[in-house]
Amino acid sequence: MERLLENQNDIHSIVLAAALAVTLLWEMRFPRRDPAVPRAERWRLNFLLMFVNMLVLYAVVPITTVALALIVKNAGWGLFNQLQMPFVPACVLGALLMDVARYGQHLLMHRVPLLWRIHRVHHADPDLDVTTSLRFHPIETILGVLTDALVIVAFGVPALAVVFYRLARVAASTIVHGNVRLPTGLDAILRLMFVTPDMHRIHHSVLEHEQARNLSGGLSWWDRLFGTYVATPASDYRTMRLGLSDYPEARAGSLRASLADPFTK
Repeated sequence: MERLLENQNDIHSIVLAAALAVTLLWEMRFPRRDPAVPRAERWRLNFLLMFVNMLVLYAVVPITTVALALIVKNAGWGLFNQLQMPFVPACVLGALLMDVARYGQHLLMHRVPLLWRIHRVHHADPDLDVTTSLRFHPIETILGVLTDALVIVAFGVPALAVVFYRLARVAASTIVHGNVRLPTGLDAILRLMFVTPDMHRIHHSVLEHEQARNLSGGLSWWDRLFGTYVATPASDYRTMRLGLSDYPEARAGSLRASLADPFTK
Protein backbone atom coordinates (compact mmCIF):
# COMPACT_ATOMS: atom_id res chain seq x y z
CA MET A 1 0.00 0.00 0.00
CA GLU A 2 2.82 2.41 0.85
CA ARG A 3 4.50 1.72 -2.49
CA LEU A 4 1.20 2.33 -4.28
CA LEU A 5 0.77 5.68 -2.55
CA GLU A 6 4.38 6.69 -3.22
CA ASN A 7 4.16 5.85 -6.94
CA GLN A 8 0.55 6.93 -7.54
CA ASN A 9 1.49 9.75 -9.96
CA ASP A 10 3.54 7.39 -12.11
CA ILE A 11 0.76 4.80 -12.02
CA HIS A 12 -1.76 7.48 -13.00
CA SER A 13 0.36 8.42 -16.04
CA ILE A 14 0.70 4.76 -17.05
CA VAL A 15 -3.05 4.15 -16.77
CA LEU A 16 -3.80 7.27 -18.82
CA ALA A 17 -1.32 6.30 -21.55
CA ALA A 18 -2.64 2.72 -21.63
CA ALA A 19 -6.27 3.86 -21.79
CA LEU A 20 -5.47 6.30 -24.62
CA ALA A 21 -3.60 3.62 -26.58
CA VAL A 22 -6.25 0.92 -26.12
CA THR A 23 -9.13 3.26 -26.98
CA LEU A 24 -7.29 4.61 -30.03
CA LEU A 25 -6.76 1.07 -31.33
CA TRP A 26 -10.40 0.29 -30.60
CA GLU A 27 -11.46 3.38 -32.58
CA MET A 28 -9.35 2.28 -35.53
CA ARG A 29 -10.73 -1.27 -35.50
CA PHE A 30 -14.38 -0.69 -34.52
CA PRO A 31 -15.34 2.99 -35.05
CA ARG A 32 -18.85 4.08 -34.16
CA ARG A 33 -18.93 7.00 -36.62
CA ASP A 34 -17.03 8.36 -39.59
CA PRO A 35 -14.96 11.45 -38.67
CA ALA A 36 -17.08 14.59 -39.03
CA VAL A 37 -14.05 16.87 -39.45
CA PRO A 38 -10.32 16.28 -40.13
CA ARG A 39 -8.49 14.92 -37.08
CA ALA A 40 -5.21 16.82 -37.38
CA GLU A 41 -6.34 20.23 -36.09
CA ARG A 42 -8.59 18.74 -33.41
CA TRP A 43 -5.89 16.47 -32.09
CA ARG A 44 -3.32 19.27 -32.05
CA LEU A 45 -5.52 21.48 -29.87
CA ASN A 46 -6.72 18.68 -27.61
CA PHE A 47 -3.18 17.52 -26.81
CA LEU A 48 -2.02 21.11 -26.35
CA LEU A 49 -4.79 21.65 -23.80
CA MET A 50 -3.69 18.48 -21.99
CA PHE A 51 -0.14 19.82 -21.63
CA VAL A 52 -1.38 23.26 -20.54
CA ASN A 53 -3.52 21.58 -17.88
CA MET A 54 -0.53 19.60 -16.62
CA LEU A 55 1.58 22.76 -16.36
CA VAL A 56 -1.17 24.74 -14.62
CA LEU A 57 -1.84 21.98 -12.09
CA TYR A 58 1.87 21.71 -11.31
CA ALA A 59 2.14 25.48 -10.86
CA VAL A 60 -1.11 26.18 -9.00
CA VAL A 61 -2.04 23.11 -6.94
CA PRO A 62 0.39 22.75 -4.01
CA ILE A 63 -0.37 19.09 -3.12
CA THR A 64 -2.12 16.14 -4.70
CA THR A 65 -5.48 14.90 -3.49
CA VAL A 66 -3.76 11.73 -2.25
CA ALA A 67 -1.36 13.77 -0.11
CA LEU A 68 -4.33 15.75 1.17
CA ALA A 69 -6.10 12.52 2.16
CA LEU A 70 -3.05 11.48 4.20
CA ILE A 71 -2.99 14.88 5.95
CA VAL A 72 -6.71 14.57 6.73
CA LYS A 73 -6.19 11.08 8.15
CA ASN A 74 -3.31 12.15 10.39
CA ALA A 75 -5.25 15.19 11.63
CA GLY A 76 -8.39 13.15 12.29
CA TRP A 77 -10.55 15.41 10.15
CA GLY A 78 -13.70 14.35 8.33
CA LEU A 79 -16.85 12.44 9.22
CA PHE A 80 -15.39 8.97 8.64
CA ASN A 81 -12.50 9.63 11.02
CA GLN A 82 -14.78 11.12 13.64
CA LEU A 83 -17.05 8.07 13.48
CA GLN A 84 -14.03 5.71 13.28
CA MET A 85 -15.65 4.01 10.31
CA PRO A 86 -13.99 0.72 9.27
CA PHE A 87 -11.49 1.05 6.43
CA VAL A 88 -13.29 -0.87 3.66
CA PRO A 89 -16.73 0.82 4.07
CA ALA A 90 -14.95 4.19 4.26
CA CYS A 91 -13.15 3.46 0.98
CA VAL A 92 -16.32 2.35 -0.85
CA LEU A 93 -18.48 5.18 0.47
CA GLY A 94 -15.69 7.70 -0.11
CA ALA A 95 -15.33 6.72 -3.77
CA LEU A 96 -19.11 6.94 -4.26
CA LEU A 97 -19.20 10.39 -2.66
CA MET A 98 -16.38 11.62 -4.90
CA ASP A 99 -18.21 10.34 -7.97
CA VAL A 100 -21.56 11.92 -7.09
CA ALA A 101 -19.76 15.17 -6.23
CA ARG A 102 -18.25 15.20 -9.72
CA TYR A 103 -21.75 14.62 -11.11
CA GLY A 104 -22.92 17.65 -9.13
CA GLN A 105 -20.04 19.75 -10.42
CA HIS A 106 -20.85 18.72 -14.00
CA LEU A 107 -24.51 19.61 -13.47
CA LEU A 108 -23.54 23.07 -12.24
CA MET A 109 -21.24 23.50 -15.23
CA HIS A 110 -24.31 23.26 -17.45
CA ARG A 111 -26.72 25.22 -15.24
CA VAL A 112 -24.60 28.22 -14.14
CA PRO A 113 -23.78 30.59 -17.05
CA LEU A 114 -20.32 31.54 -15.77
CA LEU A 115 -19.36 27.89 -15.29
CA TRP A 116 -20.77 26.99 -18.69
CA ARG A 117 -18.38 29.48 -20.29
CA ILE A 118 -15.57 27.43 -18.77
CA HIS A 119 -17.05 24.06 -19.66
CA ARG A 120 -18.01 24.91 -23.24
CA VAL A 121 -14.35 24.53 -24.28
CA HIS A 122 -14.90 20.79 -23.84
CA HIS A 123 -18.19 20.77 -25.76
CA ALA A 124 -16.82 22.96 -28.56
CA ASP A 125 -15.01 19.95 -30.02
CA PRO A 126 -16.85 19.44 -33.34
CA ASP A 127 -16.35 15.68 -33.14
CA LEU A 128 -15.91 13.11 -30.39
CA ASP A 129 -13.06 10.67 -29.96
CA VAL A 130 -10.50 9.63 -27.39
CA THR A 131 -8.68 12.98 -27.52
CA THR A 132 -11.83 14.84 -26.41
CA SER A 133 -11.16 13.37 -22.96
CA LEU A 134 -8.08 15.65 -22.82
CA ARG A 135 -9.91 18.79 -23.91
CA PHE A 136 -10.71 20.84 -20.79
CA HIS A 137 -10.05 24.42 -19.78
CA PRO A 138 -7.45 24.62 -16.97
CA ILE A 139 -9.97 26.39 -14.71
CA GLU A 140 -12.31 23.40 -15.01
CA THR A 141 -9.46 21.05 -14.16
CA ILE A 142 -8.69 23.07 -11.02
CA LEU A 143 -12.37 23.10 -10.07
CA GLY A 144 -12.39 19.32 -10.38
CA VAL A 145 -9.44 19.03 -7.99
CA LEU A 146 -11.16 21.41 -5.55
CA THR A 147 -14.35 19.32 -5.70
CA ASP A 148 -12.37 16.19 -4.83
CA ALA A 149 -10.54 18.05 -2.07
CA LEU A 150 -13.79 19.26 -0.50
CA VAL A 151 -15.14 15.70 -0.29
CA ILE A 152 -11.85 14.38 1.09
CA VAL A 153 -11.69 16.98 3.86
CA ALA A 154 -15.39 16.84 4.74
CA PHE A 155 -15.61 13.07 4.96
CA GLY A 156 -12.03 11.93 5.53
CA VAL A 157 -11.85 9.73 2.44
CA PRO A 158 -8.96 7.22 2.80
CA ALA A 159 -5.95 7.84 0.59
CA LEU A 160 -6.21 4.40 -1.01
CA ALA A 161 -9.79 5.16 -2.11
CA VAL A 162 -8.59 8.45 -3.63
CA VAL A 163 -5.86 6.61 -5.58
CA PHE A 164 -8.24 4.03 -7.02
CA TYR A 165 -10.92 6.62 -7.77
CA ARG A 166 -8.43 8.77 -9.69
CA LEU A 167 -7.27 5.76 -11.72
CA ALA A 168 -10.81 4.56 -12.42
CA ARG A 169 -11.96 8.03 -13.41
CA VAL A 170 -9.14 8.72 -15.87
CA ALA A 171 -9.66 5.31 -17.51
CA ALA A 172 -13.45 5.78 -17.67
CA SER A 173 -13.21 9.32 -19.07
CA THR A 174 -10.84 8.15 -21.80
CA ILE A 175 -13.04 5.25 -22.86
CA VAL A 176 -16.46 6.97 -22.76
CA HIS A 177 -15.23 9.73 -25.08
CA GLY A 178 -13.99 7.17 -27.59
CA ASN A 179 -15.43 6.83 -31.07
CA VAL A 180 -15.97 3.15 -30.38
CA ARG A 181 -18.72 0.62 -30.99
CA LEU A 182 -20.19 -1.82 -28.49
CA PRO A 183 -22.75 -4.54 -29.22
CA THR A 184 -26.22 -3.20 -28.39
CA GLY A 185 -26.95 -5.89 -25.81
CA LEU A 186 -23.65 -5.41 -24.02
CA ASP A 187 -24.10 -1.65 -23.99
CA ALA A 188 -27.54 -2.05 -22.37
CA ILE A 189 -26.13 -4.30 -19.65
CA LEU A 190 -23.14 -2.07 -18.90
CA ARG A 191 -25.38 1.01 -18.66
CA LEU A 192 -27.09 -0.44 -15.62
CA MET A 193 -23.95 0.48 -13.67
CA PHE A 194 -21.45 2.33 -15.86
CA VAL A 195 -21.47 5.16 -18.40
CA THR A 196 -20.90 3.79 -21.91
CA PRO A 197 -19.54 5.60 -25.00
CA ASP A 198 -22.98 5.76 -26.65
CA MET A 199 -24.55 7.05 -23.45
CA HIS A 200 -21.98 9.82 -23.17
CA ARG A 201 -22.11 10.59 -26.89
CA ILE A 202 -25.68 11.85 -26.40
CA HIS A 203 -24.31 14.38 -23.91
CA HIS A 204 -22.10 15.84 -26.67
CA SER A 205 -25.04 16.35 -29.03
CA VAL A 206 -25.41 19.73 -30.69
CA LEU A 207 -28.97 19.84 -29.26
CA GLU A 208 -29.03 21.76 -25.97
CA HIS A 209 -31.64 19.57 -24.29
CA GLU A 210 -29.43 16.53 -24.91
CA GLN A 211 -26.31 18.31 -23.64
CA ALA A 212 -28.09 18.62 -20.28
CA ARG A 213 -28.49 14.83 -20.06
CA ASN A 214 -26.19 11.93 -19.17
CA LEU A 215 -23.92 13.96 -16.91
CA SER A 216 -22.39 11.05 -14.99
CA GLY A 217 -18.72 10.36 -15.54
CA GLY A 218 -18.25 6.90 -14.10
CA LEU A 219 -21.29 5.28 -12.53
CA SER A 220 -24.51 5.80 -14.49
CA TRP A 221 -26.65 5.68 -11.33
CA TRP A 222 -26.57 9.41 -10.71
CA ASP A 223 -28.34 10.30 -13.96
CA ARG A 224 -31.08 7.79 -13.21
CA LEU A 225 -31.36 8.91 -9.59
CA PHE A 226 -31.52 12.66 -10.35
CA GLY A 227 -33.59 12.48 -13.52
CA THR A 228 -30.97 13.47 -16.11
CA TYR A 229 -30.76 10.13 -17.94
CA VAL A 230 -31.82 9.70 -21.56
CA ALA A 231 -31.48 6.36 -23.32
CA THR A 232 -31.26 7.35 -26.98
CA PRO A 233 -30.57 10.50 -29.00
CA ALA A 234 -33.14 12.26 -31.16
CA SER A 235 -31.24 11.09 -34.25
CA ASP A 236 -29.02 8.12 -35.06
CA TYR A 237 -25.78 7.69 -33.10
CA ARG A 238 -23.83 7.44 -36.35
CA THR A 239 -25.13 10.66 -37.90
CA MET A 240 -26.07 12.91 -34.96
CA ARG A 241 -24.37 16.31 -34.95
CA LEU A 242 -21.88 16.92 -32.16
CA GLY A 243 -20.38 20.08 -30.67
CA LEU A 244 -21.91 23.54 -30.35
CA SER A 245 -24.12 24.94 -33.10
CA ASP A 246 -23.27 28.59 -32.42
CA TYR A 247 -19.52 28.15 -31.94
CA PRO A 248 -17.25 29.39 -34.77
CA GLU A 249 -15.04 26.67 -36.25
CA ALA A 250 -11.89 28.84 -36.14
CA ARG A 251 -12.44 29.56 -32.46
CA ALA A 252 -13.06 25.88 -31.67
CA GLY A 253 -9.63 25.03 -33.09
CA SER A 254 -7.60 27.81 -31.49
CA LEU A 255 -5.62 27.36 -28.26
CA ARG A 256 -5.63 31.09 -27.55
CA ALA A 257 -9.39 31.38 -28.09
CA SER A 258 -10.03 28.28 -25.97
CA LEU A 259 -8.02 29.64 -23.03
CA ALA A 260 -9.77 33.02 -23.34
CA ASP A 261 -13.23 31.47 -23.69
CA PRO A 262 -14.42 31.93 -20.07
CA PHE A 263 -13.78 35.65 -20.46
CA THR A 264 -15.43 35.92 -23.90
CA LYS A 265 -19.12 36.37 -24.61
